[in-house]
Amino acid sequence: MFEQVNNMKKFKKAAIVLASILALFLILAFALLVFTVQNPLYHELSKEIVPGKSLAGASPAWSLHNGIDSIVFGLASNQAQRFFRDGVQSESIENHLQAIQFSLPRIEKGGFYPLEVRTADGSMQAGVMVLKWMGSSSPTFIYNHGASQIPFDALIRGIIQSGPHNPRANILVVRTPFHTESRAELGEASNTVSRFLAILATSTRINESLIQQMRKSGSEFIVVAGLSMGGYIANLHRMYFNTSDLYLPVAAGTNFADAFLHGSPAHPAATAQPDAIRKHLDFSGSWKDTPRNVIPLLGRYDGITRIEIQGPGYGAIPVEVWDTGHITTATSVQALNEFLFRHFEEDSKD
Repeated sequence: MFEQVNNMKKFKKAAIVLASILALFLILAFALLVFTVQNPLYHELSKEIVPGKSLAGASPAWSLHNGIDSIVFGLASNQAQRFFRDGVQSESIENHLQAIQFSLPRIEKGGFYPLEVRTADGSMQAGVMVLKWMGSSSPTFIYNHGASQIPFDALIRGIIQSGPHNPRANILVVRTPFHTESRAELGEASNTVSRFLAILATSTRINESLIQQMRKSGSEFIVVAGLSMGGYIANLHRMYFNTSDLYLPVAAGTNFADAFLHGSPAHPAATAQPDAIRKHLDFSGSWKDTPRNVIPLLGRYDGITRIEIQGPGYGAIPVEVWDTGHITTATSVQALNEFLFRHFEEDSKD
């Protein structure tokens, strides 16, 4: 009897070890697949430029790209379902923007500048990483990272290092609150829509303070860019401040609600109230013109930032569309280097 029990324990331990090894193998194989499939040069990408409104009703066929999105975000679904678990009510984004209070130190050299920000939903810790400092009168590139990206500046560092463009400019990265140690931080902190709006408002106002400081210091050309959540922050800044010379939102649009209802669903209690989520996170109504200082990039097969939803929100603005998904847009660091910094360099010379 005891021998059978011991054998059973040994079997369970062996099964756990085997399952762990198999899981690790699958993760490594999947990571290798993503890297192999998608890190092309810009000129190798299949792409087109079309008016955003022409993307209404687009229904891209299934591809490996949206398959990768489904796997990655499916594995992270437990984190996504922490969002808005305690409620979907909130003040407007305008009220959240007005409530933000913080003091931005003078940016004079490279390094990280921590910020304590007072919001309508309490105090939050944010910051600015100065990846490159060329001087106060140099052009400035401000980058906003994606949701739950840890380290928060990892992707933009990879994009910069991938060449061929390495602009002679100040490169500043805004760290959105709750991006310090764990990918689970943001979901845990965003227990209500109100708290999430306070987080978005924090980064939006930090962008504005950076722009105002750099303008006063003599920087004559400033770009605000961002990917995924960071792209929505860039668009929010364009809607409510429009003080940057150029905006480069990647894998983002104006209807953030759609991501929480379809792409990466929030808590079931929240998704059961879709109108409330749309009321606070669909910013399309504030995008009322056809600005010439916005160059959006969307992935045709993006399962999170759906092209048929986000494209029309840009109206007549020309949108660059890559034949990629959400994840494979982000892994295309060589092409992103060309997209982000070529536009930066070309427009800064105008």
